[in-house]
Amino acid sequence: MDQSVTIPVSSLDHVKLEYGPRFEYAPAEGETRGRIGLPPDGIPPHFWGIYMRSSDGHAVHIDDVADEDIARAYGAISEELLTDSAMSLWEAVCTAEPASRLANHADPVRSINGTAYLRDRVGAIARACHIGWIAAHKGGNGYDDAFDWEFCPWFLLECCSWDDNALSLKPDWLDTCLALGRSG
Repeated sequence: MDQSVTIPVSSLDHVKLEYGPRFEYAPAEGETRGRIGLPPDGIPPHFWGIYMRSSDGHAVHIDDVADEDIARAYGAISEELLTDSAMSLWEAVCTAEPASRLANHADPVRSINGTAYLRDRVGAIARACHIGWIAAHKGGNGYDDAFDWEFCPWFLLECCSWDDNALSLKPDWLDTCLALGRSG
């Protein structure tokens, strides 16, 4: 991506958030095209595009914002949002119906490794879950069900691996969230 800047995200999340200047132009009457990168002749960009780059290197446009300061802050997840994500994920684990698919994954991990281990692992994926929500939500033009009641249980089931009595993030979790956004 031309002129992109990487927004710091945990390396454990297997994804990069990037932003870059974007402008639209009309090469012919009635036609509009977008271009990533600095506009010609010092024209200020119309937008700052936000992109997510998945583990395979593919960049996906997520949103447009008004200026670079907003773009830079886009990936900054406040402690409040991170805490809310962690609590919503933990709530999904704790309220999973007995014998449900989520309970069938979580219960063996909890019984072998303990509740503290499971709670710690759930907290460790909170940032990825929040970023996955941004990717699926796509600036309000994608998946739009509730974060806590629908998205978090879905994320735990579809974006996490429960193999070997452990909980970890799947390397393709971002692609899975983007696919959910396209179907929503």
